[in-house]
Amino acid sequence: METSSPMRSVPLKILRDPSSSRPAPMSLMPMMLMMLGLALVLMFTGCGESDGPASSDAGVRLPTPSDLDEYDPGVRNEIVAELARLEPATSDPAAWARLGDLYLAHDRPALAIECYDATLALDPDLVRPRYLRAWAHHDQGALDAARSDIERVIELDPTSTHPKWRAAGWLVEAGALDAAARLAEASIVPPDVDLNGVRMLASIRLDQGRPEDCVALLEPVVRSRPKDRGSHYVLGRAKQILGRTEESARHLRLAGDARSTFGDPWLNELSTRRTDLAARLIEVQTRSNEDRHDEAMAGIESLTALYGPRREIRYATLVVLANRGDHAGLLEA
Repeated sequence: METSSPMRSVPLKILRDPSSSRPAPMSLMPMMLMMLGLALVLMFTGCGESDGPASSDAGVRLPTPSDLDEYDPGVRNEIVAELARLEPATSDPAAWARLGDLYLAHDRPALAIECYDATLALDPDLVRPRYLRAWAHHDQGALDAARSDIERVIELDPTSTHPKWRAAGWLVEAGALDAAARLAEASIVPPDVDLNGVRMLASIRLDQGRPEDCVALLEPVVRSRPKDRGSHYVLGRAKQILGRTEESARHLRLAGDARSTFGDPWLNELSTRRTDLAARLIEVQTRSNEDRHDEAMAGIESLTALYGPRREIRYATLVVLANRGDHAGLLEA
């Protein structure tokens, strides 16, 4: 019986068209395999563009502003320093939160959200970063995401009062006045009453058409804090509706153009992270007002080195010299 001879192993060759130096078209399957391989390479290595510097952990990109070079020099320096601190510590949720705080303090909510996302991926039960992410979402108009985060904050930390009245304010924006009132009431816990909870509930009662309840809530507040202009404004409006015109006029005169503002411990803490020129000049003036004039002048020297001669810095110099009683220095300046 005739048997076929075994096939010899023949090295593959790329066939070429005698009239061209280009390789002949490959068959469909090798082409598909090559494209799949290319896709996998791009998936794992990227396309050469980056939103930020790579960290020491493979694949982790640090959120970095694309226009960082245009930032205020003081802010830019602080961001670069915070990125450097985060680079070797990307498994630390606190390191991500610090960068998020810095971005949020300088009105960069989208970058802050990226950082808080990383924080909460590492530790989902952290309350403060979730609250600040809620604020950042609200700042961007992502109201559903903001409410979802703040509801979770209240679940995780039922004893803190400011998440409740903050959530109440956001419910007012959504037109859910009854639900807002319930949350505001829950934020008023004797004996250490959070006055922002009282102010929020009073404002809601006014929106609900209950001015007499608003008056009952705010009259004790303005008696204990006569310079609370925002409360004077709301109280004046309530008394105006009730026909108590003389009292209303007095409250509105005391209020001027002030409206109620609702600061809370975490947002107030966030404001201390500002490092732009305006914030640094306020710090200089605060030191001078506290008779820490040498520290204030050292701050001015530092600002001059960073920003160069600026009118705002020169004015701050004059204020410090005047506060210190340095008349000779004023004449020289």
